[in-house]
Amino acid sequence: ELAKLSARALIESDRDGDDNDRRHGPFEFVDYQFHPASPTQGPFLSLLTHSPKHGLWLTRKLVDRAIAYYAADKDCGDNKFVISFEHEDKTFPWRESYAWARQSAGHNGLTSALMALEEWGHRRVEAGDNIEAVIADVMAAVDMPAAGLLFVVDLLITHWPASRQASLPYCSV
Repeated sequence: ELAKLSARALIESDRDGDDNDRRHGPFEFVDYQFHPASPTQGPFLSLLTHSPKHGLWLTRKLVDRAIAYYAADKDCGDNKFVISFEHEDKTFPWRESYAWARQSAGHNGLTSALMALEEWGHRRVEAGDNIEAVIADVMAAVDMPAAGLLFVVDLLITHWPASRQASLPYCSV
């Protein structure tokens, strides 16, 4: 229920074609209450820690909302990263979303959610979880666009050299 409540508070409601939608932005005014963006702002880290399924759902919902707003229903086309894994190529669309965990055009809730995702991943690895399993859990659960790659890169760099094997596919980008 906390994840749903948070999504309703942050994500702009449909205004039945209101022309002000483009000026207002993808998130409601309550987004400013997450300033400054931080992994501990809002419910994101708690949800990921105590109910990963719901925390991942909320994070993906915020990312999807921002992408839908900025993409204006356009296909990503070549605006993507493609990473070759052993058995398949994986596409991470919307390159510009890569930096949203650090700067999201002033969308503090979105940045906080992505920062919480990274913090949750670090905590799991530091608690003994396999880094490849942590990355796979996040990527499988949310099928993240490029916004999820910064999370992966930070985990790989921070936990080097233990992450050496897991980092190989990402070195080709």
